[in-house]
Formats: sequence, structure tokens, C-alpha cells
Amino acid sequence: MAGEKSSPKKPGRPRDPAVAASVFRAARALLGEVGYDAVSMEAVAAAAGVGKQTLYRRWPNKAALLVDSCLADAAERVADPATGNLEADLERFLGDTFAALNSTGPGLRFLMSQAGLDPSFRERFDSDFLSVRRSTLRRIILRHAKAGREIKTAIDMIYGAMWYRLLVGHGPLDARFARDLASAATRILET
Repeated sequence: MAGEKSSPKKPGRPRDPAVAASVFRAARALLGEVGYDAVSMEAVAAAAGVGKQTLYRRWPNKAALLVDSCLADAAERVADPATGNLEADLERFLGDTFAALNSTGPGLRFLMSQAGLDPSFRERFDSDFLSVRRSTLRRIILRHAKAGREIKTAIDMIYGAMWYRLLVGHGPLDARFARDLASAATRILET
């Protein structure tokens, strides 16, 4: 029809989402097993049953691949609840987050340690993973509370406690901790 614009077709075959899912699973498994330094694009390709070219067409390097794999896992496993109650929403979000971390935590520990060693990786990890997860939590809080200084404090408190337990092993990331943290954050936000 006249006046309609058609979207241009991309050259080549369309990307199969099952390939990305397989690559992400393989990348997270290797990251947790051998650590950041020992993961290679070749090892991920072999574990996922795809060619190296498949990886390099989508991700420029292993850092980009590993960050994207952790972000995809979080998006798939962690709900953005809207129960109408701040404490219930936080408890559900944190419960889902902690359940996911109990399987992907070793890999995220490696990524966090790599972020401490490599400033360019830290920048990517912050912008592509940490900031995205903080934005999700902020969105949940803003559904119930007005923007203000307490929101940043609550987000820092939640993620600080989570990372402390994840990195140091101070205590479990479990449903009880999700409930306690949600309750404490709600008190800060509702005062």
C-alpha cells in the first residue's frame, strides 16, 4: 500500500531463540564451574553445541556473553510482581532473586570479582546487569512510594545485604531472609 513503510529484512537466517538459551545455559554452567578466567568462547560454543562463529556474531567477547546470560536468567526467573502491597511485592521479588542466585550465585561471584579487577568490564557489568536489576527494584518500589532519598537507601540496603551474603557467605539467601529484608525496607519506605 502507498505510504506504508516495510521494515527492512536482515540478511541471513533469522536467529533461533533456542540457540541463545542453550548458549546462556552453557555459559552460566561454565562460569560457575571454572570461573571467569577459564571460560572461553570456544568452551561455551562446545558446551552449547554451536560454532564459535555463532557466538561472535552475537557477542563481541566473553564478558558481553556472560553478562547477557546472567541478565537473561534474571529476566526469566525473577518476577516483577504487582500485588498492590509493597512488602508482598518486595518479598516475592527478593524470594525469586534469591532462588535464582542459589544456582547462579557462583557465576555472579566470579563476575563481581572480575569487575573489581577490570575497569572496562566493571563499566559493562554495571550498565548492562547491575543497573538493570536496580531499575527493576526501583520500579517495584515506585509503584508504592514517592521518589525520594529513602528509595536509594532502601535499594542500597537490599542489594548490599544480598551481595554481602552472596560474596561472603555470611548467611543463606532464603525465603526467611527475603521476608526480613522486605519488612525492613518497607519500614524505611513507609516512615
